Amino acid sequence: MSRFRVEQIKEAAEIGQKDAARALSSLAKRSVNISTTEANIVDKGHITEAISDLKEDSVIVYTQTIPGSDGLSFLSLERMDALALVDLFNQREKGTTQVMTGFDYSTLTETLNILANSYVNALARMSGKDILLSVPKTANKNLIRELSQKMISQDMEAVGVLFGTDLEIEDENFSVGLFFFFLTPTSSEEEQINK
Repeated sequence: MSRFRVEQIKEAAEIGQKDAARALSSLAKRSVNISTTEANIVDKGHITEAISDLKEDSVIVYTQTIPGSDGLSFLSLERMDALALVDLFNQREKGTTQVMTGFDYSTLTETLNILANSYVNALARMSGKDILLSVPKTANKNLIRELSQKMISQDMEAVGVLFGTDLEIEDENFSVGLFFFFLTPTSSEEEQINK
């Protein structure tokens, strides 16, 4: 997968946030606004830093690109935000959910599914590249660290596409970390590919 351009990422963010807001509004049965607070290309150092910044009790959902595992996307929420988001999407009074069940986790995996696919589909359209994502799964910080280290340790260059997102659902605000990391050919590898 060759490099993305910053302008493609910015444009994908504009389209992705609108598509995601429409889909999440339908899921939540209430008005959802999404703003992209950051849309940029980051290096592998930023990838490591982003994972280090995750809190141990963060609720994390991830998906990988298919075929192969040359890309990783994950969504992270602080635990209290995750509980509140589950309550909102399931039309429960805030504070109802104290311990998440499998059904509650499925609400969060569906949230990532909508967010990730909205942004990735827009990015694929802007860049002319095919990007397919696997079914989302829950994870912990250690698994995300392990998956990202496998990517970073490969010969190809690890480049992160960062979409920082804020969700506003009626009068509630949620800061959601949404990260995409892709392996991209180095300049010399791109020259070989394009020969």
